[in-house]
Amino acid sequence: MPPKREPTEFENELTSRLAEKDLPNGKKYAPSSIKVFTGNIYKLHNMIYPGETLKGLDFLMDYQNVIKILNEQKGKQGEPIKLNAKISYYNAIIVALSTTNFNQEIKQHYADVRDSIQVKRDQEQPKGVNPSKQQSAIDKVSKQDIFKMIDTLIDESKQKEGLTIYALKKDPELKRRNAFMRALVFKIYTEHPLRNDIANMKIISKKWFEENKHTEDFKKNNWIVIQKKKVTMIKMKYKTATKYGMTLIKIENDELKDMIKTWITDWLKMKEGDLLYDKTPLISFATGTPLTSNDLSHLMLNTSEKYLGVGISTTIMAKIFSLAPIDIETATIEELKPAKKQAKQRGHSLATKMGSYAKQ
Repeated sequence: MPPKREPTEFENELTSRLAEKDLPNGKKYAPSSIKVFTGNIYKLHNMIYPGETLKGLDFLMDYQNVIKILNEQKGKQGEPIKLNAKISYYNAIIVALSTTNFNQEIKQHYADVRDSIQVKRDQEQPKGVNPSKQQSAIDKVSKQDIFKMIDTLIDESKQKEGLTIYALKKDPELKRRNAFMRALVFKIYTEHPLRNDIANMKIISKKWFEENKHTEDFKKNNWIVIQKKKVTMIKMKYKTATKYGMTLIKIENDELKDMIKTWITDWLKMKEGDLLYDKTPLISFATGTPLTSNDLSHLMLNTSEKYLGVGISTTIMAKIFSLAPIDIETATIEELKPAKKQAKQRGHSLATKMGSYAKQ
């Protein structure tokens, strides 16, 4: 039987650091947990630098190589190592780095990768019904199909006769209004992968925002701030608001900004001065009644079924227009930034984004 390996000087140092570390719950790491953490750091270092002495954590700076090495590891039968084993290594990395002033961006990247693998593991375990209808819609509809539908709706908003939205032909102005509104809704979701958060979103000015941002009324609604050169969405009331709080979404696409302003001036009949005091719903029926979340879902499903032959929801839009790379484990920190931005706008973690909205 080979003699038991003695821990390196650095392993002993890391063990001491972890033993002294206070956890958020006020407790300490159990000695058995510390042994697993330090042991996995040693094993990982030995995978990358076989036979060399572990002297620190600098080898973790090359995060792409570390991730690549972990992905190449095989089990006893030559199979890829189990996801739980990978998660254990990433936990060790994250815990070890928490005792240092290591590069924060790289630390967070390891955590993002670990969290995404956890989501992948959980999805592989049988839980309920696979959303086959969603996947079917994604397979049938492309980004180009969505953009073509938006263009068709904009064209119909300019026509005087022959509109296809409704069979009823008594009020062509109403039909044109509805065509533009539907185009605007889908245009918003090509740029920003929100849930049904634009339902009952209200139009305000920057002045109103500054004067009311601490009021209870402000906390209970979603808003869109209109300025001469800027348009900003503010999410206060959404599914994960208690976790993520106020979310600011700057509208950067000039075409979308122009559509929003055209909608406000030409169809909602609001002048710029009105924005100083008005809280008009962004998306509403011709009567001025705001669309509910349910109404918004029906509007999107009915419109897409008519023009594309398949129902498209906000969830499907988020998947079609996802900027998440296929595999977080091969992505760089820079490549993940657009996906992180989308995840923040929708109101969930990068792990959820990668698990539920990554490109297939």
